[in-house]
Amino acid sequence: MRRIITVALLLYSWTLTGQENQVIPGEIKYRTFVNEPLTLKKGFFVIQSAFSTTIIDQLFNDSGDKEYFTDNLWASGILIFPNINYGLSDQIELELSTSYESTVVRSSSEFTIPSSYYAVIQESRGKRVGLGDISLGVHYQLIPENIAGSGLVSTLRVILPTGKAGIQEQTDTAGLFEVKEGIGTGALGLSGTILYRKSFFPFSTQLFFDYKYGFRGEKVFYAGDVSPSEFQGSSYYSLTANFNIQLNDWIALRQQLFYSQNKRERLLTEEAESTYLLQYTPFVSFQIKSFRVIQAFGLPLKGKNTGADKNFTVILRYIL
Repeated sequence: MRRIITVALLLYSWTLTGQENQVIPGEIKYRTFVNEPLTLKKGFFVIQSAFSTTIIDQLFNDSGDKEYFTDNLWASGILIFPNINYGLSDQIELELSTSYESTVVRSSSEFTIPSSYYAVIQESRGKRVGLGDISLGVHYQLIPENIAGSGLVSTLRVILPTGKAGIQEQTDTAGLFEVKEGIGTGALGLSGTILYRKSFFPFSTQLFFDYKYGFRGEKVFYAGDVSPSEFQGSSYYSLTANFNIQLNDWIALRQQLFYSQNKRERLLTEEAESTYLLQYTPFVSFQIKSFRVIQAFGLPLKGKNTGADKNFTVILRYIL
């Protein structure tokens, strides 16, 4: 029984201030992530996409130790997270997002046929390619940013199972076992986020709490299965702390510490497997007027039953 090993890196970009009032468009468009409004101002659009890539060959095991995959396993992947945001008012922002993934996992193993001297090499290849689920979100300023530089934003997201989910194709010919899997979750999801920001220009700090619950769904769960099975979707919570500094009108830096605990999706007859991850990520943002390029390098520090590979992300953002 083989399961496709994948990596997902989800980076969330923050657009960020308070009551409806008259503002100069350029003043809002040209701010960095240090002092931009807590939510988009009324009538503004943001088009953004994050591109993340990694080479997959390490994991944190059940004891929390980092080790390399066995059985000559090697994988690489790229993930793209496009989203569009719109300022419905100065305190309410709408979000539409999805994802695209292209991941390939290869492995090979050698075994001897009993009562013979023949060795057989079995190769396996797994692919995850395609569009993921669609997410609809609403950001609302619970406490608009005040003169002291403090503000609080809540976000509610509904994840619609629009992407293809589960095993789509599987073949076993001439010593090659190949599986193609959709990247959709196959189950409805609901998530909520609370963001607190404190600004003291040219610095700012951000604290996030995020929780997601996955409902039940049905899909072909494991390679080798021929019919769909009912399963429980994954759930997680995460804590994120950011420290931001603006160097000049074009360059801003971010230091991020991220912690998450996750209960993986499972068949209803299985016990839930828990994982956790602690990761440090430095960011560099370069901005020319309303166009921004952010580069990030994720460094997993500690974890359990999860990937331990470094990852590189580029985020492109344009405000209209």
